[in-house]
Amino acid sequence: MLIVTAIRNGKLESVVQEEESWEMDLIIRYDPEADMLVVKLREGAVADEELLDNDAVVGYDREGRVVYVEVLDASKKGLISALAELAKAARSSARPRESE
Repeated sequence: MLIVTAIRNGKLESVVQEEESWEMDLIIRYDPEADMLVVKLREGAVADEELLDNDAVVGYDREGRVVYVEVLDASKKGLISALAELAKAARSSARPRESE
């Protein structure tokens, strides 16, 4: 299962996508100079790309599966701060809880 989280209209939304098996771990990269966020979902050659109207590029493999999503002007869209909050929440939930 893959959970994709995105910001729409200023709200954080998640979409769950079922998949039999993922070939790799999710890789997230941010280039501050270009203000570009790249989320790589799987290994594989990109056979087609689609430019979405919200300054995002989606790369697909030959089977039509998403390989990566590239978001331009990521910090202006609030994605970097949203990812930082998600990482902070993930770290705090992964910490062992103290016994009461």
